[in-house]
Amino acid sequence: MIAEVIPARRMPVCLPFFNYSIPENLRDNILVGQLVKIPLRSKIEFGVVKRIINENNIKLKEIDEIVCKSPILSASQLDFLQDVSGFYKTSLGFLLKQNLLPLQKRKIQKFFLKDFVGNESGKEILNTKADSQMSKPKLHIFQNLEERSKMLERLLARQGQILFLVPEVSDIERIIAEMPQIFRSESIVITSDLSEKEMFERWLEIWQGKKRIIIGTRVAFFMPWYNLKTIIVDDEANINHKSWDMAPRLHARDAALFLSRHHNATLHLISHTPSVESYFFAQKDIFALQGELQPTSNMPIVVNMNDERQWQNFGILSKEVKNRINDAKNEDVFLFINRLGTCGYLACRDCGEAMLCDKCGRALTFLKDTNQFRCNNCHTVQQPLVTCPKCKGQNIRTFAVGTQAVEVEINKLFSDRTILRVDSDADNLEKLKTPEAKIIIGTQFAWSHINWKRIKLLIFVDIDSSLFIPEYKAAEELWQKLRSALFNMKNGEVVLQTRKPEHTVFSYIHQPESFYENELKERRALRYPPYSYLLRMYCGEISNEEVENEANVAYNSLSNLTKNEFGGTILGPLRLEPYWHKGKYWQIILAKIPYKSYRKDTKLLGSRVSDKWKIDPNPVSILGY
Repeated sequence: MIAEVIPARRMPVCLPFFNYSIPENLRDNILVGQLVKIPLRSKIEFGVVKRIINENNIKLKEIDEIVCKSPILSASQLDFLQDVSGFYKTSLGFLLKQNLLPLQKRKIQKFFLKDFVGNESGKEILNTKADSQMSKPKLHIFQNLEERSKMLERLLARQGQILFLVPEVSDIERIIAEMPQIFRSESIVITSDLSEKEMFERWLEIWQGKKRIIIGTRVAFFMPWYNLKTIIVDDEANINHKSWDMAPRLHARDAALFLSRHHNATLHLISHTPSVESYFFAQKDIFALQGELQPTSNMPIVVNMNDERQWQNFGILSKEVKNRINDAKNEDVFLFINRLGTCGYLACRDCGEAMLCDKCGRALTFLKDTNQFRCNNCHTVQQPLVTCPKCKGQNIRTFAVGTQAVEVEINKLFSDRTILRVDSDADNLEKLKTPEAKIIIGTQFAWSHINWKRIKLLIFVDIDSSLFIPEYKAAEELWQKLRSALFNMKNGEVVLQTRKPEHTVFSYIHQPESFYENELKERRALRYPPYSYLLRMYCGEISNEEVENEANVAYNSLSNLTKNEFGGTILGPLRLEPYWHKGKYWQIILAKIPYKSYRKDTKLLGSRVSDKWKIDPNPVSILGY
């Protein structure tokens, strides 16, 4: 007998498993999903049995021993790992290791070999296999926290294991606080922040069936599921559900669809404002819609900054904003600006030349504390320029503003108030919990740490900088941000400072369906999601010539696919922005894939490029990181 065994270590994508002979003394006990020890090169490694084949006439290395009698992973979960491996072009052994408890040999041997036959649900693990019939994913839209609470109570009361996915670790505390007390004892938290000891213990609690509700970030996909019945993706439109910086580059919604299919679990996407794709799929009855999309109960105050300039107010804050901050003396005020430093960039007013980083070409950010310009991409520091390098003029000015500039302005106007700057450069999160009224100046970093119940005035200081990013999702991301602000600020006011009050993001804020219809119309014309599935592949080399050659070879290879093989469109090669990043030059190839074949075609395209290429299905950005 032969066993196909997946080694629990990173291996080349082309070597997902190895064949081993099953010794006579193990044949009666060997099962799919068992943790075993195998000889690999000159070492003994852990692995998991993928398949058993009744062949005897092949001479192979033998399995060393069975570590645990009960299967440690179900057949369905092994299929899920193989699906993810092929789709995201990620080592199957690496994914398997992610799915196992920390492999500490002494601890594992001590645990599994002291008369312990394994998981109380071992029979369920053996028999777990997805049925052919699968219910539609359900899109839940709620209007307020009371609706959300009732919906979660119904979902958490269901039988079987429940996976509750959140966008960020900072959301978990809120979720547990919202959860009815009766479910808390059945819950366990899984994040990448856990120590090896904590992960070991929590993994075993899930495997043994002691905990039924698993709350976590994307790492929670890789748990020992044996009776998974319900998957909940919270705040499904949140861009933090997408992993962009490390493999596998999962999008939680896509991965949840894979997981639900393999385990025959029902997928529930919940949000007060769904993503454009989910809204479209619900309209087409691909997702089952539960709830209604409605305007928010409160409306933002839109301040036209063009009028401020006519009144000779050239400062960062409008007169309206200053008055409202002054009136909120005993309340918490949050000034949101998604940029560090004092200014966004430096440019010549005579010729328009922007001052860019010498190393990677990104715009420099001015830091008033050190009187230097810093690149937030590669952290290069440069001294201020006196003359324009292009026209030699001296009319160099700063454009846009950062958190430090807003902090300086607020200190001038409201020096008697408690003022906190909360961004990735600041280390004062504990001060957010103090009881006195505060003026908080923060970036997206602060968004998930502030206490929204205490904020009575929220100001988008420079909202226009988010509108003109050359990305097809720029308008949607700002729309989501505004809707999130209005939802959180039920008892407060939201003020938007803009020079484009006529933009659709603002004009449709009280007509959500009109926003989606307009966005879908634009995407249909360009065949952007949901009218096709996007696959981004990118590659980096230490020299510009090397990356251009590699990109051209890959593009030519993909372009030669016949219509019978691939029915989509290949675009590129294009430069990533910034072009130079982490010591390499980067280029991308973009594929627009028909949704009916997106899984097959994504795997096909990934298999046609070399292992130098990173595979990024459903990216949140086309040209950026």
